[in-house]
Amino acid sequence: MDIVVSAVGGLFSVGLCLATQPRSFEGRMPRRPPRLPPLLAEFDDDERDAVLGANRAFYRAFSDRDFEAMDRIWAASGAVICLHPGQSPLIDRAEIMASWRAIMNHPKAPRVHCVGEWVTGRPGLALVVCREILPQGQLMATNSFTRQNDGWRMIGHHSGPVPSIEVAQASWGGERKSMELPASS
Repeated sequence: MDIVVSAVGGLFSVGLCLATQPRSFEGRMPRRPPRLPPLLAEFDDDERDAVLGANRAFYRAFSDRDFEAMDRIWAASGAVICLHPGQSPLIDRAEIMASWRAIMNHPKAPRVHCVGEWVTGRPGLALVVCREILPQGQLMATNSFTRQNDGWRMIGHHSGPVPSIEVAQASWGGERKSMELPASS
């Protein structure tokens, strides 16, 4: 066994160099079982309800064209992303909020409501996948939320076109559990 000292760019490293062949530990050391992800149970019903409340507040702000409420829903700091259908991703909060202001101020901005919310999460992070119903069609959205000191805040919104529920069911070739459409108003 030799002691090796090497200098690279002013940094020194001290290590041991074995003069013998490298040894394999395969078969000698017991393998540790793989770590399992945290249980979904850690994301309890109260957290799930709080995330659904934040998601519904997002759609209420959108439909009511309430920019101040929309601004409160989005996380004030940290990484955020917004992908409006057919548009480039926005990753700057100021750009995201400017896009929402422009959408809400447009006279032909659609009223949107959400159905079929599906929620999953871990402590501090949650995803909601839902169908957005518009007068001219339907979109699927994934909304990402993070738990902050003042509650669940949106950090991501990604929405894109999909076939309507009726068209999608026909393409499945049979009966399949689907999301309920709201009653026409």
